[in-house]
Amino acid sequence: MELGAKARAALLLWRLLEGSEAPAVRPICAQKKPFPFESDAGSRLPRSTPEAEGVDPEMLYAFIDAASSDKREDIHSMTVLRHGKVIAERSCMPYDREIWHVTHSLCKTVTALAVGILIGDGKLRVEDRVCDLFPKVHTASWYKNLTVFHLLTMTSGASFNEVRSVTEHDWVRGFLSSPPLFPVGERFHYNSMNSYMLAAVICAVTGETLSGFLEKRLFSEMGIRRFRWEVCPRGIEKGGWGLYLLQEDAAKLGQLILNRGKWNGKQLVPEGYIRDMCLWHSDPPEKLSRSGYGYQCWLWERENSVRMSGLFGQTVLVVPDKDMVLAVNAGSNRIFGEAGYLCAFSKLLNDGVFDCSLIISRPPSVQKPSAERKSVPCPHGGASVVHSYTVQKRGIRLLPVFLQLSGNNYTGGIDRISFLRIGAGLFIDIYEGAERNRLEVGFRTPVMNRVTANRGTFLVACSGKWGRKGSAPCLSVRVCFLEEACTRYLEFAFLTENTVHIRLYETPGRQVLREGASVLFDDPLMARRLSGGRVADRIKSLCEPECTGWRTKKAAPEFRMPQRDYGLKGEAGRARPR
Repeated sequence: MELGAKARAALLLWRLLEGSEAPAVRPICAQKKPFPFESDAGSRLPRSTPEAEGVDPEMLYAFIDAASSDKREDIHSMTVLRHGKVIAERSCMPYDREIWHVTHSLCKTVTALAVGILIGDGKLRVEDRVCDLFPKVHTASWYKNLTVFHLLTMTSGASFNEVRSVTEHDWVRGFLSSPPLFPVGERFHYNSMNSYMLAAVICAVTGETLSGFLEKRLFSEMGIRRFRWEVCPRGIEKGGWGLYLLQEDAAKLGQLILNRGKWNGKQLVPEGYIRDMCLWHSDPPEKLSRSGYGYQCWLWERENSVRMSGLFGQTVLVVPDKDMVLAVNAGSNRIFGEAGYLCAFSKLLNDGVFDCSLIISRPPSVQKPSAERKSVPCPHGGASVVHSYTVQKRGIRLLPVFLQLSGNNYTGGIDRISFLRIGAGLFIDIYEGAERNRLEVGFRTPVMNRVTANRGTFLVACSGKWGRKGSAPCLSVRVCFLEEACTRYLEFAFLTENTVHIRLYETPGRQVLREGASVLFDDPLMARRLSGGRVADRIKSLCEPECTGWRTKKAAPEFRMPQRDYGLKGEAGRARPR
């Protein structure tokens, strides 16, 4: 990365670490639309049972149970297909497969499928030079031989990456003018801006947006109707991240690859392109993969198997020799390395899961479609203010740090928190400047709420429990961002009648921020600074902030702080809308 861009990005990070109210650059907040709750049952995949598709249900259910209970992976939901049919599915409270979920880098493969359609149309070739596709944009001499193939295989050598994109408005120009890390085609270097450039290529060739092109040529044919793709400041889809999909629709895309580009008898993506996409084209570092990289997808250990993979455990695994697809959404606190559930799935495929001679009947693990949901209103009127606190301002925000960074979405920080009783419910009002978010806390079943930050809207499920921290009553609140991989935790310890100690933390947490920043800056010195000393302490305080609140309003006389834990008992039930 050039020095100017590195300096701007470092300033942004430092301002956040200092707890500044304003970021170092003007925010580019994506306008995230609320999730559409209307039912779309007609587009669902066919259902079956493991037994009917030749799979031992006991072994399959044991795998799903073990994966779902692994706290390191934090599985949100899982779908298993065989012969193109759903044979098992699981949602972990409070997540719901009927709500779209961020895919992160998993969507790189979706962008590559769009490239394949254009190649099949004869409008694009992998040998085409990128500079010829953007004749009005100045291309530095070292990118004159950059081709679509180099973008597909992560071998462009470009230094323009996600950190730089936060400080630039013209990403195509920034990419084609950035200094290279190495000569084009020399080696593999993972950079999501390669995928963005593919999205820009598709827009340039078709004159359409990537979303519009995919909706017309791929998604409508496959019954994929509820999706959203974030765009850059110039309106081009990000290509390598920012796509929200229902998990079942992500599984469909895996099935499309397994079918060699054919859906319901119609060839949507050329078979030859799918075959080339799944070949070993470049060599990623061993910490990323031991099996090679194809066209915007990772190869897996089994022959002809490929993996669509996104940050924090978003996965679609395609296993042709077993005619299976595994789709997973998760919130793992991990950037590198293969997920534990993939190792377990590999073992499952090798341990006789297809030997059905001793099958024991068991009801299929298939959930019914969720009931149609309405919008989630904020309750008003009839509120009894219990406690209201002014918060010591230190740049503490309700939005998890990762969502602030990835969406370039920064608020002024929490300055007031109120606890209210409305009917039998407990509500928490969180004020950040002029913005208020009201969270209803569920003590037996998580409750659905909406959170806003600037122009961003997020669907969350809130659950809580009472306990004690030392001698002080303590309220712990878990805020799951249902469309994201992130969870925010809030802990309120009521030390005296007039003070509350507030602690916030999140998963994925500070380890991910530290590792991600060192990789994105691509600087050994920066990596060392982030791993220890004062900067590491700042990262800890950013991801796990603590502060004190002072009571500003007299408590309502009917309020009594509970003296015992009556919180959540297990994970039964489902999130309910309000």
